[in-house]
Amino acid sequence: MLETKKDVEKLKKWLKKCLSPTEDPPDTAIVRLIVMKTHEIKGAKAIWNNSKTIDLTFGNRFSMWKFCVLMHKILHDGHSQVLSDGLLFQEQLIKYANYWRAQSSDYAMSECIVRYCQVLNRKISFHNTYPMFKGSFRLNDDSCLDVNSSFALCLDICDYLEDLLQLQRAVFQNLAMHNISADSKKGSCRLLPLVTIIDECGILYEHCVTVLQSLHYQMPTEDISGLADRFSSVIFHELLYFFEYVRSNNLTPNSVEIPTLPMAVPIQVNRVVADLRHFPEPSAPSIMDFMLSS
Repeated sequence: MLETKKDVEKLKKWLKKCLSPTEDPPDTAIVRLIVMKTHEIKGAKAIWNNSKTIDLTFGNRFSMWKFCVLMHKILHDGHSQVLSDGLLFQEQLIKYANYWRAQSSDYAMSECIVRYCQVLNRKISFHNTYPMFKGSFRLNDDSCLDVNSSFALCLDICDYLEDLLQLQRAVFQNLAMHNISADSKKGSCRLLPLVTIIDECGILYEHCVTVLQSLHYQMPTEDISGLADRFSSVIFHELLYFFEYVRSNNLTPNSVEIPTLPMAVPIQVNRVVADLRHFPEPSAPSIMDFMLSS
């Protein structure tokens, strides 16, 4: 369904409210309406195009920040076509990142924006490379994964996880630099992406462990040692610290489930993972199911 003139006017109105330059979070009801609209018009081109009417470069940094948060939510929860639509606007994200990278005032906030543009670009590329994944990173029910692509897949999952971790780190550094309380309006504005980051980190952690298990069977130890070490030595420990920090400081609503990781690294190069009981059961089909059936 193509967007009508009425749809365009609604989106303009909602975007203007959602991307206000004020240093406070947008109305969650409006964000939800915009995400739901993508299912109605089957895509997000109208949202990308209408966002251009709001100056996100020379305009206010908080309008740009909210735009990033909104697009992340749309790519995560919107209609499946939004992932393909995103390819048409990757250059736009690069231009935004380059502009904000050059800004010297409030470097910490500019760094958050640059990191977020990188996350969005990486997410768009990932989903168009691996269309078996929904925007939420759950597997499509009818998907089948080529085991020959699992090494590249694991690399790309690790790359995206590191981008997400760099983003959350930049956000918390921003709060600390400006001495902003997390439960203030200013803090809530900066912490807007936290729920989506947690959700994506949780499911991608699970996928990464599963793919590394599969690679252990497929490839010689020396061929996967670098990848497994990257996951075990860096990503796992950063995820563990991130989840525990958010949980101990009550930074998310009670309805948000924060993954509980085991205290020890659940994957070793020299052995197959024997026990993942400390991690919640997956709420979507396991990658291993598709690998074994292909």
